[in-house]
Amino acid sequence: MLDLSAYEPWSIVLALTGGLLVLTIVVGIGVSLLSRDAYWFYNRGIDAVHHRALESALELFSKTLKKNSRYWPAYYNLGLIYQQQGRIQDAKAAYQNVLQLVGEEFATLFNLGLIAIDEQNYPQAKDCFEKARSLNTEDADTHYNLGRVFEALGNIEEAISAYQQATMLDENSSSAFLMLGKLRDKTQAYESAISAYQKCLDIDPNNIEANYEMAITMAKKGDWDESIIYSQKAVDLDPTFAKGQNQLGLALYCKNRPDEAVPHYQKAIQIDPNYANAYNNLGYAFEKLERYQDAIDTFELYKLKSLNSSDHQEVDEHIQFLFEKLNGPIDTPTPAP
Repeated sequence: MLDLSAYEPWSIVLALTGGLLVLTIVVGIGVSLLSRDAYWFYNRGIDAVHHRALESALELFSKTLKKNSRYWPAYYNLGLIYQQQGRIQDAKAAYQNVLQLVGEEFATLFNLGLIAIDEQNYPQAKDCFEKARSLNTEDADTHYNLGRVFEALGNIEEAISAYQQATMLDENSSSAFLMLGKLRDKTQAYESAISAYQKCLDIDPNNIEANYEMAITMAKKGDWDESIIYSQKAVDLDPTFAKGQNQLGLALYCKNRPDEAVPHYQKAIQIDPNYANAYNNLGYAFEKLERYQDAIDTFELYKLKSLNSSDHQEVDEHIQFLFEKLNGPIDTPTPAP
């Protein structure tokens, strides 16, 4: 561990927390390791960051390192700026320099973990966040990101545990409650999922995704009235949310209100012309309204949009069924005796 007595607590750098760039106080190396010239360049680099003059900041932090190549906060700030600019390889190199100089450092490991998630290198992300957790067990964002990593690796129970820990450390973490709800739904623990979504919505009532996911879980329970309420809230918040429009249509259809379902399916298709599931649902709504030709045409469009060709034969048979309802049975020639 680094000896904190050698740090100057007034050095200010940028830190990434939960994927957001925020200002925080970070320690700096003592004057005994740093010439006044290097410190001068470093502080002006911080000033440039505050004024969003990031290119100037990069130059000033680089000059700091020319004066003192062991001044790790300069490397750390370079990494943050590179990360913000999308210069990921440069960011990773700067962060690795921090680790080489001071060993395991929490914020650096955290940021490398975020980069690894973006690169879908989940084993590397797991290693970074587990090391960060060992340095600070009370950081909710670290547990949240470990949940994301475990989920991506298919370790659902570990992901649930990580999200739960994040919510215990930060009871206002709407994102952690949302992700916890999704996994509870995935494991068919619907009441636990509903509880998690409700806590998310208590924090952020206008969370579109939480309202939508709540509608999905309510539908799986067969509670179509509640599904209508939450899907309606989702589309009220964002009328261009195609999945929300489709879910609202489905909930209305399942309450035997196909006439009200149709415009929502049509809206979903208008928003996303390749939304195959909405075409399928619209076809059944037309069928229930005895608009058989519209149903046939819509099921034909579903076949064109669907990537699942395995059900095309079943769809063709249903189209044939609807054609016969519309036009009567097709006469077939009687075989010759």
